[in-house]
Amino acid sequence: MPKINYRFCYVFIIFFLGLFNNSFATQQDNKAKMIILSDSTIYDNKSGITIFEGHVKVTQGTTLILADRLTTKTNTAHKISEIIAYGTTKVAEYSQMADNGQLFKASANVIKYYPTDANITLEQNVTVTQGKNSFHASVIHYNRLSETLIVPESSTGRAVLIYNPDSKI
Repeated sequence: MPKINYRFCYVFIIFFLGLFNNSFATQQDNKAKMIILSDSTIYDNKSGITIFEGHVKVTQGTTLILADRLTTKTNTAHKISEIIAYGTTKVAEYSQMADNGQLFKASANVIKYYPTDANITLEQNVTVTQGKNSFHASVIHYNRLSETLIVPESSTGRAVLIYNPDSKI
């Protein structure tokens, strides 16, 4: 398991949340109908896994996910508990209108979204942007409910924060 620099994470979380204030998710998004479009779909009722391939587009309220390939897994209550979006020809994209009216955008090679506990993990070539501020890292873990963001220490690169003091968030 990679070593986490908690002091860096604590300082970063406080700083980053000051930049990206308010919740990234609107409460209405969680209650909205989810629509998934793709070129092809394979559904396995026994395992609860569905695979979507080709020009995948997921919409739920203001939330939008774009990917080349996407898998979903349902829990015993038949609710989607896991969505994994893969960018193969280009990065996968996640966007959502924040409660403060700013568009929150993220892109990565792999986006793991867990709607039941509001966690999002972005992996490989990660970029997160809101307004004129952006952040780049190899991995970012974010919880939409508690508004906590963790960037674990990485051997493949450093975290980069681009802060525009003139932007209003």
